[in-house]
Amino acid sequence: MAASVWGLALTANLPLISTAVAQNEPMEEMNSVSELADVRPSDWAYSALQGLADRYGCLLAYPDGTYKGNQALTRYQFAAGVDACLNAIQTQIASAVSEISSQDLQQMQRLQEEFAAELATMRARVDGLEVRTAELEGQQFSATTKLVGTAIFSVTDAWGDGTDMEPSFQERVRLLFNSSFTGNDLLISFIQVGNSDLFNLPGETGEGTLTSQVLGDTDNEVALAMAYVFPLSEQLKVSLVTNTGVLSFFTPTVNPYFDDLDDGTTSISTFAQHNPIYRLGAGAALALNYKVSDSLTLTGGYSASEGPTPEPGKGLFNGNYAAIGQLTWKPAEPFAIGLTYINSYFGTGDFAYGFGTDLSYVGTDVANTLNGLRDNFPVVANSYGVQTALALNPKVALSGWVGLTKARLIGLGDADIWTYAVGLALPDLGKQGNLGGLIVGSAPTLRGLDVPGSPSFNHDWAYHVEGFYKYQATDHISVTPGLIWLPAPNQDQDNPDVFMGTLRTTLSF
Repeated sequence: MAASVWGLALTANLPLISTAVAQNEPMEEMNSVSELADVRPSDWAYSALQGLADRYGCLLAYPDGTYKGNQALTRYQFAAGVDACLNAIQTQIASAVSEISSQDLQQMQRLQEEFAAELATMRARVDGLEVRTAELEGQQFSATTKLVGTAIFSVTDAWGDGTDMEPSFQERVRLLFNSSFTGNDLLISFIQVGNSDLFNLPGETGEGTLTSQVLGDTDNEVALAMAYVFPLSEQLKVSLVTNTGVLSFFTPTVNPYFDDLDDGTTSISTFAQHNPIYRLGAGAALALNYKVSDSLTLTGGYSASEGPTPEPGKGLFNGNYAAIGQLTWKPAEPFAIGLTYINSYFGTGDFAYGFGTDLSYVGTDVANTLNGLRDNFPVVANSYGVQTALALNPKVALSGWVGLTKARLIGLGDADIWTYAVGLALPDLGKQGNLGGLIVGSAPTLRGLDVPGSPSFNHDWAYHVEGFYKYQATDHISVTPGLIWLPAPNQDQDNPDVFMGTLRTTLSF
């Protein structure tokens, strides 16, 4: 082959090599130019490329069998292509598998001299990458485990007559070790620690609780949980949780821009995260998600807050539990709707929207204690929810829900608790990663109580108005100022209005 033809073939192959260098895309050696899907015999470089394959073994292609020859390239990218072909030819010289002409050798020498500086620079870069790769491999925790987490720092205060609250600074840290054994499963080791205590609002109401306060008051002692999610088939996924298995972990809550499982990267309150009925129960849990079709998912789950306790009247089946069934329909990406049913049981004093605890994470004290009657009677509850979300465009989205809990005080009477909300989300407000949000609705409010001789209570709606703006300062740091207004704390409009302001900083890693 003449030197001019050799140079033509090399130049024809360079765009492919240079693009691979730029995009870090793996290349494959081709035995024949006929294997290239986008090169035809009529192309001007066809014979030159065939020569590269037949004589020098220097024809490369993308894994999909395409060549993509029309690419602009830099001097460094040209040097990378030279280096690839020179290495192939030098290998043939060393093994004497073919005869290289003197013209080819002169061309090789000229190219090596011409691009000596670029080739040396690239080799230095490769050596540096190899050193860094070795360091990363030596320092990584595990080849199959990734560490992710959030650290939340919040400064909060409340205003209003009778509000017994001072400015506070609280923190909560979550660490998740995510491991996979097959590539399709996920083992989650969950660690949480912090001092995020609940507020002392009038009436001991759970309204206005911040997301960072959910299970966050550990006195800075470590709390652990484990979960394992794996597929049984392409349609069926199984979730197992050892403890604190909240219903919203394995059930679509249909509130994409507000709900991050109380992780401190979206809304500021627990009320805005999702329909409060998902907070009725938690603990050791088993759940199945079956994909009926591309748009329809059926969820079934069971959690027992006293599951780890083998005492009589507790355990998996004789203690507190919550069983959920939900049908989630997403006919098109901008729209989704979920229909939810939850059956739950709580022992004496345990009923609450508190993730399996007797704490009031959302809703009025009247609703969470059933006007104080839960302390003397066990409760069985049937809850119904409708959740929906609609993205009007990439910058504006709506969401909302309605929830009803029909609670029966066993041996005493019945109660009705209602909740609803409408939310407006403004993704990428100001810049990419930011989020503006406004949510208006009513936290769980006791509206009906059919118990003869029970103490009277106010039936006013426990309105909740919340606005926040998450500013994404960097890829890993966000700052979120927010304001909450409670016009009728503890479902009593005669109570003074309460305003709560917070400045939250979240570090994600």
